Amino acid sequence: MKQEFNWAMDQVKLPPEAEERILRALEDRAQAPRRKRRKGPLIAVLAAAAVLLMGAAAVWQSNLFQYFDSPGGNTPASLSQYSQPIGVSSTSEGGWTLTVDECIGDDQWVFLWMTLTAPENTELPVLGEGESFYLKSLAQSNDPENLWAGYGVRDILYDTVPGDNQIQIALGMAPDISPRGQTISLTIGPLDQRGGNLSDRVILWNETLVVENIPLDYPETTTYLTTDQPIPFIDGAAQLIALKISPFGAYAWLQTDVAENELVDPWDPALVTLELHKKDGTSLLLDFGYLGYDERPDDLPLMIDPSAVTGPFYISASWDYKDIEHSMENGSNYANLSTFIDPGQIDSVSLNGVEIPFVFDPKE
Repeated sequence: MKQEFNWAMDQVKLPPEAEERILRALEDRAQAPRRKRRKGPLIAVLAAAAVLLMGAAAVWQSNLFQYFDSPGGNTPASLSQYSQPIGVSSTSEGGWTLTVDECIGDDQWVFLWMTLTAPENTELPVLGEGESFYLKSLAQSNDPENLWAGYGVRDILYDTVPGDNQIQIALGMAPDISPRGQTISLTIGPLDQRGGNLSDRVILWNETLVVENIPLDYPETTTYLTTDQPIPFIDGAAQLIALKISPFGAYAWLQTDVAENELVDPWDPALVTLELHKKDGTSLLLDFGYLGYDERPDDLPLMIDPSAVTGPFYISASWDYKDIEHSMENGSNYANLSTFIDPGQIDSVSLNGVEIPFVFDPKE
């Protein structure tokens, strides 16, 4: 019976109490006296377990969809399959509690959804027009061989129930190494209420709080394509070396005979364009993020042999699915909003007009 339970549990994530109920029901059935030709009770138990499983799957929905809910993106249900519940919390001496609820990410970015709860009977102020909450955060890895630390660079504070004692926080970070599989500590505080001018500041909570042992065990979400596909580029040609697609952005590495001094504007986003074609027939032309030009390969993926790349010039380009700076919506401070794209729903990509088939195949 436990094998049946383990197979089912591989399909969804359940709270511990739900797992226990299903396992207990299956074990009780296994210990009951066996009777010939009576399969009804077992079927009923398995059906009940399936109902519990389907109910839990329906209940679980990533709250990060509020951060990624932008035009051109996928539904919250698509996002939830890549998100990982965490449930680690810590309480300050003053009675404020931070709970890290969940995480999602790729081999560059990690995004956390958190809840900051003030002591009972505390009423946080209702934000007026032009006002926002502001909270500083600092993350640090616990791996001595892969130490990194940094402030959140994409963060939004939400007041989903104005006037209660909670605010919700979406925090994005991009360390120098893949955050997936890391265990981190997070320091936050203090919490401010700010107006349109930086001088309009009211301190609501004047402590710092550390949450330790936060596991970033989200699923692998990044696919790399390696190819020697020719790509039109200015008056010459380029060759695509590798393409990276994740739920949060795309990155391409190319080599070309065209020197940088031959370009009218090296920062022109039209030099390298990328469009995603989804299985539902829609397409999304990506917002240009960065273009690098060099006489040596720049941060090639590990699966690329540098000796096989001949140049003489190299281009690295990146695209964000959406990039909105200094958003004040939902009571947020400085933020870069991103649209989530389910890589499993991408059918092909077009790089400078050349369509390339895409298969979502993340590697561990």
